[in-house]
Amino acid sequence: MNTNVEPEVSAISAEQSDSLQPPTAPESKPVFSAESLEPIESEHGLGTLVVVDMQAPFVSACKDPLLVDSVVEQVELAIARGWAVVLVEVKPWAYGATLAPILDLLKGKYERYSACQKEGDDGSAPVLETCASRHFGEQFFRVTGVLIGACVLSTARGLVHRREDCLVRVMKEACGTSLADTDLAWSNFPQGERLVVSSKAIDGDGDSVPGEADSPLES
Repeated sequence: MNTNVEPEVSAISAEQSDSLQPPTAPESKPVFSAESLEPIESEHGLGTLVVVDMQAPFVSACKDPLLVDSVVEQVELAIARGWAVVLVEVKPWAYGATLAPILDLLKGKYERYSACQKEGDDGSAPVLETCASRHFGEQFFRVTGVLIGACVLSTARGLVHRREDCLVRVMKEACGTSLADTDLAWSNFPQGERLVVSSKAIDGDGDSVPGEADSPLES
């Protein structure tokens, strides 16, 4: 992990220019809000939760003692909503697997989960490869993990750049940093039309979708 055209020249004549109609205003794009859920986030089974580098050497460097519990909370919510869960882990395996409190919710219990490995900060390519091979949702991603200014940022931005129709929501309480000032880490986190940072309060009480059951393990 690292911590760190020239404008076109119009040849139109003055006479032709006079006959042109004023340009119509572009249609406004839907706003992906940090403060409210998108419809797709309420649809059972359509989202994908990405858990980045929740391995012991990286988590131990973080300052937030509630980080693991917050990520566990997001995994439990994803299971309740039938979302896919992708665990991203740094090579080599010497770093260890994703921490047990997270992995134990999934392995052998939840069919719609998979783990993938990455090299460097950006885990978006293996995430998308996993989603394609497992038929996981690729339109909405929720990102958690460590570190805020490195692998979380690179993976979230990578998803936006590689998948031009996706929305990416980074969950503030479920991401960690080695910086003493967590607010500073977030102040340097760029957001955009398809990438936002949200508080877990956006989920309300976190109830599952009515009438839907958790995805069982395939036999």
